[in-house]
Amino acid sequence: MNKNLKFIISIILILVLVFLLSYLIVDFKKIKTYNLPTKKFTKTLSYSEAISTGNISNCKYLKDKNLENSCYLELVKCNDDKCYFDKGRYKKNVSLCFKIKNDTLRIACTASIRRSNILEESIVKNNISICEQFENSESIQHCKDNFYYGKRINENNKSYCNKIVNEVIKNECFK
Repeated sequence: MNKNLKFIISIILILVLVFLLSYLIVDFKKIKTYNLPTKKFTKTLSYSEAISTGNISNCKYLKDKNLENSCYLELVKCNDDKCYFDKGRYKKNVSLCFKIKNDTLRIACTASIRRSNILEESIVKNNISICEQFENSESIQHCKDNFYYGKRINENNKSYCNKIVNEVIKNECFK
């Protein structure tokens, strides 16, 4: 073979190799990114797993925001009034309310727990007259409205919604 022919064959072989390599590299990139999820996956924990670790940073791995907040309130070490207010109400623990320095917030915390306990007792005992323990008519009516709303949910009976005075609760009840 003459030199020119060897040179042309060498060039053709090099071009074929470059073409093949570029084709393989492009295909490799396609394989590497094909069907990768668009969302980053992070670990998830159950509520009991997150609580059992005692590590407040594990609360962020709960899928449900309400559970995440509950986890946080279970594990947080309070050092301000707002934290004691939230944690006291969440745990229904009046002694946490008494750690609140602000008088108004402390009273609101204990009153909130008391209201919650009265409402809960009326529903558990299926006795609306327990709502009469409140001092004013507005609180009594609010308790009764929530009692009927609870009955509607527990018995899956929308007829209780008609007894609700508060329009917001009534509308929610009929949903």
